[in-house]
Amino acid sequence: MRAFFAQLLNGTQSTDASVDAKDVTAIPARLLRRREAARYVTETWGIPLSWRTLAKLAVTGDGPDYCKLGRYPLYSPADLDAWAASKLQSKRCRAHDGASIATVAG
Repeated sequence: MRAFFAQLLNGTQSTDASVDAKDVTAIPARLLRRREAARYVTETWGIPLSWRTLAKLAVTGDGPDYCKLGRYPLYSPADLDAWAASKLQSKRCRAHDGASIATVAG
């Protein structure tokens, strides 16, 4: 998505009405503002997330990819999905897996 907007800003992306179907599919169906993006992650992935946390993650660089339209950050649902999936860790087993732990007599 960033590549699309970069091409658009550099003038290499066609903006007229004769845009072919391949270029149109690169545009996400809907971009979400920060509050909507936080709600999307919470409802879709079950990860509690506030819009303020998304703002902080944007500053630190740990959040999902986004683009800006003027002063508004816009998030693609696909980018939010990729970020949320990367944050989920695989299942972990308990610390005690049945092996005996040696105790130190004191």
